[in-house]
Amino acid sequence: MSKRQKLCDEIKEALAGEVFKKDEKQYNTTVSIGNAAHDAKRPEYVVLPNAVEEVEETLKYCKKAKLQLTIKGGGHSYAGYCLNEGGVVMDMTNFDRIDINEEAMTITIGAGVRWKAVYDKLKGHLAQYMVVGGQCPTVGVSGFTIGGGLSTFSRQYGLGCDNILKMTMVDPSGDVLHLTKDEKKQDRKDLFWALCGGGGGNFGIVTEFTLQLHKLNSPEIVAGELTWQLPQQKEEFLKAMEYLNAEVPKELCIDSFWAFNYADGKEQLQANMTVIYNGTMDDCKEALGKILRENPLNELASMHWFEWEQKEAESPFGHGKNDISQNHISWIFGKRAITTEVTNKIIDLMKEAPALIKDPKGGPRRRNCHFLWDHMGGQTETIAPDATPFYWRNGEYVMNAKICWSDPSSKDEALQWQQKAKEILTPYTIEGKASYLNYIDENLDNWQYAYYGNNYDRLQQIKSRWDPDNFFHFKQGIESAASS
Repeated sequence: MSKRQKLCDEIKEALAGEVFKKDEKQYNTTVSIGNAAHDAKRPEYVVLPNAVEEVEETLKYCKKAKLQLTIKGGGHSYAGYCLNEGGVVMDMTNFDRIDINEEAMTITIGAGVRWKAVYDKLKGHLAQYMVVGGQCPTVGVSGFTIGGGLSTFSRQYGLGCDNILKMTMVDPSGDVLHLTKDEKKQDRKDLFWALCGGGGGNFGIVTEFTLQLHKLNSPEIVAGELTWQLPQQKEEFLKAMEYLNAEVPKELCIDSFWAFNYADGKEQLQANMTVIYNGTMDDCKEALGKILRENPLNELASMHWFEWEQKEAESPFGHGKNDISQNHISWIFGKRAITTEVTNKIIDLMKEAPALIKDPKGGPRRRNCHFLWDHMGGQTETIAPDATPFYWRNGEYVMNAKICWSDPSSKDEALQWQQKAKEILTPYTIEGKASYLNYIDENLDNWQYAYYGNNYDRLQQIKSRWDPDNFFHFKQGIESAASS
């Protein structure tokens, strides 16, 4: 046995939980993140702990042995920061607890859970109840919540991070902390604050959350899409976006989506508005007002929230395929930012998008990209910018641009298109800088301010208190004040 093999076996013996090495069968499945752009990162070991004690033991050993440790919650990982090269990845999949306390109106969720499992639990127990979670069911609870958590229902109930009541976390020293919203001791109060929007993998390993539950206004909501064909219905769509730019009730959330549809071998650019209304169909139609007069294909229907989630689970725009690469960029816009000028620029960028995906039927390469405009505002803007690390409380819309490619040689072309989008659209954002942490962009300049605004200095001070040696680190990780 070689010295390296002996060392590998000793390390594997020391790690707690289920442990897989590179040459073992379960390894590849565990490290997959559904994005070929980052799947090349190869940790030496993957650990799946089953209890908090195993999290403690593994963390302490990695720190002693100077092995990099990163955390994989199980959902999307747009920049692949949950992986590392040559270290240890802790996969939280086995932390799958979901408990509902109807009397307290709370839900406790393990760090390895995706939102689909949460909604399935509510469906079987309390179909009219809602937790502020991701509209996409394959998003992980941990990353979503710690990264801010913009939800379909944020306009009424705030961001995901605004709804955290309790957390269990293993800190960099290996101690288990039970943190609450009502902490009295300043350093623990600071840590709770940092975890409510400061981003995962920075301060320790969160193993469990307790979140606030909300009761929807009626047993059924209104959900569905309004669709316009472009350029055929461009003028009608521009008018509809102008109406969205006006004030709408907080019960109404409208996310806009530009993408290419392929049917019968033909490419068609479409613009959609995904509508979620917390109320009845009659009230929804009144709230939508003039938008419905602009002749969209109308697929709105009354349904339970979980029925909409089942539709979303079948969407082709969810979790990626392992052989497809993708990259995301984002912006945050203020009130009345959906001007005709901006909408036209987005349409033009979509027309210029390169075709980088192989056609499954052997035809010409396809354009697989989108612009997604998430609706914010309402309750989210009633909270002070320094109340949580999520600084951009005056934001009304979060926009994400994604592009996919199937050949590694196409990466530069894809990123050039995104760079052009940045240059064209960034001047329209808040301060010409604001971006959304949960649509993380590894190529973003001055990401510290773009994500956290004036809150970054405080995050650094808290990092210095709890993780002064930067044991938890990655490319866009928060650094202690001393090390930076």
